[in-house]
Amino acid sequence: MSKKILFTSLAVFFLFCPGVFLSAEDVLVQRYLNAANDRFSEGDYERAFNYINNALGAYKVEELPQNIELLAENIYYTYLGEITETRDWAAFQNIKTKLAEFDFLSTERIARRVRTLNTMESQDSSWGPDTRAPAPAAGSAPADSAQAERERQEREALERELEIRRTEREQMAESLRKEQE
Repeated sequence: MSKKILFTSLAVFFLFCPGVFLSAEDVLVQRYLNAANDRFSEGDYERAFNYINNALGAYKVEELPQNIELLAENIYYTYLGEITETRDWAAFQNIKTKLAEFDFLSTERIARRVRTLNTMESQDSSWGPDTRAPAPAAGSAPADSAQAERERQEREALERELEIRRTEREQMAESLRKEQE
C-alpha cells in the first residue's frame, strides 16, 4: 500500500513540477518587465534597457506579446536618443549588439537613430568630439508642437507596422499548422 502511495505522489509531483517552474519563470519575466517600465518612467534608460533585454530573452520571437515589443522599441529608441546627447560609444556598441540579437526591434525610427549615431561616432573618431556644440538638456520635451505631432505620427505608424507583423506571424503559423495536418 505504501509503495502505491509513494508512486502516486511521485507521479503527481513530476506531473505538476514543470508547471511550477514555468510559473516561476513567468513571475521573473513579469518582474523584469515591471522594473524596465519603472526605470523607463524614471528616465533611467540604461537600466530599463538592461531589464527589457532580460525579459526579451525569455521569449521566442513568434511568442513575444505585442505590448512587450512596443515597450522594448520605445526603450531602445529613447536610450538611443540619450546616447545621441552623451556620445557614450560603448553603450551604443551594446545597443547595436542587442539589435542584432533582437532584429525585430530594428524599426525605421530606430534605424534612423542608429545611422545618425554611426555618423556621429565616425566623425568623433576622425575629427574628435565637437566641443563647441551646446549640450542639449537631458530628457527635454519636444521644442514645438510640430515635433510632437511628428513623434505621434511615428508612434502610430509603428503600431500599424507591429499589427501587420503580428498578423503575418499568425498567418504563417496557421499555414504551417495546415501543412503539418
